[in-house]
Amino acid sequence: MAEPDTLEGEKIILMGLDNGGKTSILLSLKGDRNLMTYFSLKPTPGIQISEITSLNQQYYVWDFGGQESYRQQYIEDLPKYLKQTNRIIFVIDIQDQARMDQALEYFNRILEILQGGKYKIKLSIYLHKYDPDRELDDTFGQYAGETIAKIKKMIPTTLQYQIFKSTIYTLFRKTVIR
Repeated sequence: MAEPDTLEGEKIILMGLDNGGKTSILLSLKGDRNLMTYFSLKPTPGIQISEITSLNQQYYVWDFGGQESYRQQYIEDLPKYLKQTNRIIFVIDIQDQARMDQALEYFNRILEILQGGKYKIKLSIYLHKYDPDRELDDTFGQYAGETIAKIKKMIPTTLQYQIFKSTIYTLFRKTVIR
């Protein structure tokens, strides 16, 4: 789907590393409750655009494949993609501790582009795969808390943002972090 000159609805960009859960979140937002759909997911090639209608509101969600082979080009072209964007959802796989630094570096590169103040885009950070069993793990809780503190320090004060814990463990759920 090509982007029209003006959108009748909100444009949302979904970014993060590969295997972070971006497409699973998108499927949940679209109302897909067939668990087999989630088990058969393949990496998103390039950018996939989905149209969602919810509560009489139209949303255009741009799902950016998170493979390393795409990320540099996304950063270079991000100003072009930000045209008409209302929100960026950056998804971090909170369980993938081995790649956390890589995820935060990618996020930081996006922030560098946003911080010029030229864009009036809301930012949501989803700490995804924050499954119910993780809530009970003190070691994981400490790690997550440290990660949240790092993220908050990275974000320029000029940007409006929210951080959420999200899971599709049963059905998609997100919880605001204060």
